[in-house]
Amino acid sequence: MTDDGWAGARDAGDTLVGRDPDLAELRRLAQSSRLITLSGEAGIGKTWLARRLIAALAPACPDGTFLVGLADLGQPDLLAARVAAAIGVSEEPGVPPLDNLVEAVRGRRLLLALDHCEDLAAACAGLAERLLACSPGLLVVATSRTALGAAGEAAWPVPRLTPPPARTAAPESPERAARYDAVRLFAGRAAAAAPGFVLSAGNCAAVAGICRALAGLPLAIELAAAWTPVLAVEEIAPRVNGRLRQRADLDQPGAPPGRELRAALDGSHDLLSPDEQVLFRRLSVLAGWSLETAERLCADDGLPASRISALLAGLARKSLIEVEPGTPGQRRYRMPEAIRDYAAGRLARAGESVPLRRRLRDYALAVGDYFLSIGLAQVPAPMLARTELFHRYRTDADNVRAALSWCLKQGDIEAGLRLCTAFGTSWLVLSAFTEGLMWFGAFLAADQSGVPGSVRGPALSAAAWLASGGDDEKQAEGWAAEGLEVCRADGNLLFASGALSLLSQATLRAGRPGEALRHGTESVEYARECGDKWTEALALNSCSAAQAALGQLPEARGSAAAALALMLDMDHQWGAARAALGLARLDRALGDLSAAREHYLAALALLRQIKGDPEIVRCLDGLGRVALDQGNLPEARNYLEQGLELSRRTGSRTFISRGLFAFAALAVREGRPGRAVQLAAAATALSEAAGPEAAARRRRPAARAPISPRVRAQRYLDAAAGLGQAEVDRLWAAGLELDAAAAAGLALEPPAR
Repeated sequence: MTDDGWAGARDAGDTLVGRDPDLAELRRLAQSSRLITLSGEAGIGKTWLARRLIAALAPACPDGTFLVGLADLGQPDLLAARVAAAIGVSEEPGVPPLDNLVEAVRGRRLLLALDHCEDLAAACAGLAERLLACSPGLLVVATSRTALGAAGEAAWPVPRLTPPPARTAAPESPERAARYDAVRLFAGRAAAAAPGFVLSAGNCAAVAGICRALAGLPLAIELAAAWTPVLAVEEIAPRVNGRLRQRADLDQPGAPPGRELRAALDGSHDLLSPDEQVLFRRLSVLAGWSLETAERLCADDGLPASRISALLAGLARKSLIEVEPGTPGQRRYRMPEAIRDYAAGRLARAGESVPLRRRLRDYALAVGDYFLSIGLAQVPAPMLARTELFHRYRTDADNVRAALSWCLKQGDIEAGLRLCTAFGTSWLVLSAFTEGLMWFGAFLAADQSGVPGSVRGPALSAAAWLASGGDDEKQAEGWAAEGLEVCRADGNLLFASGALSLLSQATLRAGRPGEALRHGTESVEYARECGDKWTEALALNSCSAAQAALGQLPEARGSAAAALALMLDMDHQWGAARAALGLARLDRALGDLSAAREHYLAALALLRQIKGDPEIVRCLDGLGRVALDQGNLPEARNYLEQGLELSRRTGSRTFISRGLFAFAALAVREGRPGRAVQLAAAATALSEAAGPEAAARRRRPAARAPISPRVRAQRYLDAAAGLGQAEVDRLWAAGLELDAAAAAGLALEPPAR
């Protein structure tokens, strides 16, 4: 997340200065408007005020408050996916992220704050309108330099702080000056920068003059106050005025406002040491960074890495950078957007923009290659290290995005494909299908005539896995087949094995289990030849699925057990959980309910450690169905309730639909056939509207058409036949009208005692 200043509304105690009336007015506005946009120039304090408003409104939002930074997003098509990820909604294969997001917020009372919307105003307006239309309990707060232009928007311009008026007679006094918000802000920040500073009869006139010269612009005042450790207030005032006169000469007539902020930044830059100036401008290429990132990206022969830590501390003392909130275990920094824009201009004038962008690309490649080696278990590591990598990707996603954008703009297709391959596993595990496929698609559609097969082959294989995860089977099979051909020609058995494993899954879904088993078997052979246990385990899972489809259940169970053993040997909990899930399904098909239950429980324990929500839902659904098979209805209800609640939080209509079908089966066992009909109807409507079955009907050949939701529902209609056809029809029609939230509420109602 980013902001446009610490936003001019805090003193040394980090409390609001001069913003209490603004906050009170905004709280009143929130009672009548569900979309509030805080607008205004850079440095006015929009983000800071938005954060305080969020905190004030949090008690009225029991389902949570979420602040989503958009300054570095760039692509409007990624907005819904970005917001969904921020509130914990996983992308669902075959379903647009916005549809999932709509379902996730429906019926919830939460606050969504969109920060820095100015470059995505139209997209943010459309998103807000869609979400607000479906969720009466939703409140949206946006920050933008201008209003979004959305229907129902209450645009609220953030005012500057009030400086003292110019006085022609009575001299300024500390008491009189301290009545003004701008003066109190300067005094508080000056005391934080230079302990012992107090507003006095000797300096209050100079302080008042500074605040008047900077016209009450909060960030400009904070920057000027940070000069107090090296300059007396009486020295600051003429510097500010001098800089303002220079800016007046430089600015074009009709230039947008911001002269005061630029003048304050000029003054701050002048007070930096030469090394601080170099680091300051170089940091502008980063959306956020750790000390290690700054050392690797910004250091060179003229700026030793050993100096970076001290220089960062100096920039922080001068209010040019700050520590990011919410980064325990590793200190991370950021540069407010208004300051970052200024620093980027300095970088361009120094002729360093292109070299620093190249460094960012190379750094991202190095990090990505490490991610890939850990994610594919090529380097031994505990599962905790792997999950931490994916959290780190989330933290650095804006920097990765910047590197990819630069490669695409420069036509550096080879580096772009290498980056996509390196971060493909992160996109897959985090269900970031929309973004991953956008980048892969852009680079694979470009001219690749100069790209070597050693880069193209792995990229095609990685892209195929992402397309399969996103439920685009036709694209997945095409990329996998092409990638296999290139990898074979290049002798790359590792990625050839991955492509074969994906082809095994794709041909199975297309209704060709024999071909799927051949691909899977060849993938196992390649993986063993190059010593890749991770891909071997994936391929064994593919073989297991093909064998099950061919009716070879004992063989299928043996392949799944071998995959599980490999994953456990690597301490790969996610892979082990997936293998255990496969074993559980096979055990249930073989009639061994006790073994199925144990494997579901083992998978659940692993997944809860790594917070794998989609797979957790599968475990809970499986445990509920096993309990149903065993006749343990209370246990079945317990597991199914947990699964449905989790599905509702993540907005997955596919899983909600599956959960409703499971509750329909439970209702039949509980002697409530009418309830079963309603739930089956609601599940059918959800499946047909947006579930993977709908995507499958669009993409897959008729030879492997999935079971229709209406066919699946027939058993519940049959169970309710004793109610009479007219009543069954009425209940079915009523169920079709239920939205996901209402249907889930109906399912969760326990039977009357």
